[in-house]
Amino acid sequence: MGTFPNKLVWYHRDKVYTMPRDKRIVLTLTFNDEFETDSCWVKEVATSITLVGENFLANAHPFLTQVPYNIVATRSTFSLDNTNSNTLSGIRFMTKFRFKLWWSTHWVGSSGKKMEYETPFMLLDKFDLGRPYVIMLPLIEGSFSTSLQPGVGDNVDICVESCVYMHGGDDLYNLVNEAMKVARLHLGSFRLMDEKRPPGIMDKFGWCTWDAFYCKFALQEARCPPGMLIIDDGWQSICINNDPIEKEGIDRAAVGDEKPYRLVKFQESYRFKDYESTITLSNKGIDVYVWHALCGYWGGIRPNVLGMPESRIIDTHVSPGLLRTMKDFVVCNIVRDRVGLVPPELAHQMYEDLHSHLKSVGIDGVKIDVIEVLELLSEDYGGHVELTKAYYKAHTVSLRKHFNGNAAILNMQQASGFFFLGTKTIALGRVGDYFWHSDPYGDLTRAFWLQRCHMVHYTYNSLWMGNFILPDWDIDFVGKYNFDLLRKVALRDGSILRCQHYARNTRDCLFEDPLHDSKTALKVWNLNKFSGVLGMFNCQGGGCNRKSPIFVEGVSMYAIYMYQSTKLKLMKWSQKIKVTLEPLKFELLIVSPVKILPQKQIQITPIGLVNILNSGDAIQLLAFDVDKNVVIIGVKGRGELKVFASEKPWGCTIDERRAEFGYDEQMVTTEIPWANSPMPSTVEYCF
Repeated sequence: MGTFPNKLVWYHRDKVYTMPRDKRIVLTLTFNDEFETDSCWVKEVATSITLVGENFLANAHPFLTQVPYNIVATRSTFSLDNTNSNTLSGIRFMTKFRFKLWWSTHWVGSSGKKMEYETPFMLLDKFDLGRPYVIMLPLIEGSFSTSLQPGVGDNVDICVESCVYMHGGDDLYNLVNEAMKVARLHLGSFRLMDEKRPPGIMDKFGWCTWDAFYCKFALQEARCPPGMLIIDDGWQSICINNDPIEKEGIDRAAVGDEKPYRLVKFQESYRFKDYESTITLSNKGIDVYVWHALCGYWGGIRPNVLGMPESRIIDTHVSPGLLRTMKDFVVCNIVRDRVGLVPPELAHQMYEDLHSHLKSVGIDGVKIDVIEVLELLSEDYGGHVELTKAYYKAHTVSLRKHFNGNAAILNMQQASGFFFLGTKTIALGRVGDYFWHSDPYGDLTRAFWLQRCHMVHYTYNSLWMGNFILPDWDIDFVGKYNFDLLRKVALRDGSILRCQHYARNTRDCLFEDPLHDSKTALKVWNLNKFSGVLGMFNCQGGGCNRKSPIFVEGVSMYAIYMYQSTKLKLMKWSQKIKVTLEPLKFELLIVSPVKILPQKQIQITPIGLVNILNSGDAIQLLAFDVDKNVVIIGVKGRGELKVFASEKPWGCTIDERRAEFGYDEQMVTTEIPWANSPMPSTVEYCF
């Protein structure tokens, strides 16, 4: 704990600029002929967090009161052996807590008694009179970990084995990243996203065989060709304890009933023995990943099997905090059937044997699942921190050797320990629970109950997890794809139009509950190269919400394209737009700063390919030939290109060939063909 910034020092082209923290978001939205996204970083700091008497203060404003005498504020590490209470009352907070062993979600409130158990991240709202946003971040120290939980009355209990880090600041989007940078330097056991190279599949449309894994493995195209394929659970050779090794368990296992099975070979099951298409797919530019559990399989490795590393069946132990979480049939089955665990000193052998085989048959990467199971198995190995350290280290070494260190997708890994200990090279992972497509305890149609939860979990979790990994949002239901929808996401070459960053909540809904409060719409924003995008979703019972456009310094006018209603509005930054959302409905706003073609003073800005959900990311280039009054737009993909223009152009070309276009209500419409090239199509409008 110590002193933190409320001003930024920005370095750009060897010049130094100082500005208030709340202006920082402007830096990534500079729309001119030469688009810049130079990184900014914080130097000297001035927001203080101090412990005075019984109060923790942020800029002299109390946020935790009645702090016990044995809590000490320090710039170095410290350890406590007991649970200590601090009073939190009247301050809005947003937390991330584990509601299952594997999964986290958000929670909001304004007093300590409203907190949940197993909370590894807490953000306190700021106060206009000077109190900044404050992050409380329980850390891992040595062999110990920490979490927050509710106490008696409005107390916040710190279940302390090590320490809690606090960080204050006025820009909540930068605040989390700044706190994580300090934790990164202090712990030295993980790396942040901006230090890592993400895998190439992040820009590809992927197909996964999940929920088809025992009898329905097939690949459909329907003009949605994949750029990558995940062969999920079902390809491995598994058995239960008492069956002969040669008897394939894959013929008997069913979805949800695979937990008692254990891995008996690193080679694929007989169903995949003659399957040689992985190399063919790779030659076509399609990446092929396969699934495996962190311990080999759901039930681990079967002991005493020739050619497999040593293992033994381990009894599970669930911590008191996890016993308070949601009942999970997966955990119940694992507790019942136990796990065949390879000792931590031999984990490197298990991963070497598994990954070397996969690499030899043409596999490009792995999906790593069931990660948090180690927390149940650690009693005889020095606790879960020590056991996970050994496993994560062995896995990272093998990934670096066989899959460039980053060709991996994480799953079932949302305890803070994994992020602090297992993300040195991995840069892509799931940030929410599975999308269970129907649920008997949901709505009467059994179709939509969890869709709303799914969206809310993922967006709020990304605020914290997106600093470690690129958030992955889950998979669709096998055999029930909506290809019209998929074609609005994927291009014909298997690539996707992806925003520049991970999706984040808008400020006004961060401390609200868009699932239960009957008033808040979920609003999510992101940036493309030449525009912004704002998604608005009614995840509860309907209502009305208003949102102002994002302010970009030096821009006086915006073209706002409403995707669902196909309407265009011209707006100044201070104006508001009113959107009504019916239950389970959404709207996407493409926010594009208007530019001026100087000689004729023509207002113009591209909207994008409106047949694609993320329309604005289709725009890869925007340039002006001022002398000839020509606007040049680089477009990736095919479909209907819309461009706002205050006057009708007299001509249009696509890749230097004359093209037809329409003009109605200040909107230029042009049909862009598929280019059959990795390069964008070049569209020119002459005025």
